[in-house]
Amino acid sequence: MRVQLAPALPQGAQRPARPHPGRRPGPQLHRHGHHPPLTPRIPTNILSTRLKELQEGGAVRRVPLRRCGLVYELTEYGRALEPIVLAIGRWGFQAMGEPMPDDVVTPDSLTMALRTSFQPGGDDLDVELHVGDIALRIVTETGKLRVAQVSPPPTITVAPPPDGDPEAVIAAGPGIRLLIGGQVSAAEALDQDIATVVRGDMRVLDTFASTCHIAPVPSEGSRT
Repeated sequence: MRVQLAPALPQGAQRPARPHPGRRPGPQLHRHGHHPPLTPRIPTNILSTRLKELQEGGAVRRVPLRRCGLVYELTEYGRALEPIVLAIGRWGFQAMGEPMPDDVVTPDSLTMALRTSFQPGGDDLDVELHVGDIALRIVTETGKLRVAQVSPPPTITVAPPPDGDPEAVIAAGPGIRLLIGGQVSAAEALDQDIATVVRGDMRVLDTFASTCHIAPVPSEGSRT
């Protein structure tokens, strides 16, 4: 699996815009010498340094890819981090507040929000999710999740969308995090214009809400 890795910031470096609703790094393709979508403001030299450190630590390796030059991919050692990263994402989702003015939604951040919240075992799903200018094809089958970027067209195609049309098309804004986090039901999301089904059976939103869901974790007192 080839990946994009969002490196940690060194002390004194400028913090990149925070992706929303999935403000967390995740496995995607990273082309050497290009800004990864999840870190739109991080300087290339800092990114290269972090990737070099990860390579020296045995977590990633550089491999040639036809028509793309060099890319980074996870090693077996690096892939072992995936469940840890997803678990941290589920934990961090609980503290996510309203989007800030400089927050951005990227295809990668939205994909990671879906992967983090995926609950296997439910009904199969085949939908296209639109959030702003981003469109993702989401397919769940036999307990597995596949997410493919439809638009904007990816520079490098990691997982092409399935053939044929999706069963439904869902349009939403950043408030979709409320549906994923269980703060609103599918019916409430429709009533509050958080999400809508622009094509297909309206009940597909219930299936989406149960498939991509992060149950709230009870906590004592209020978070700061």
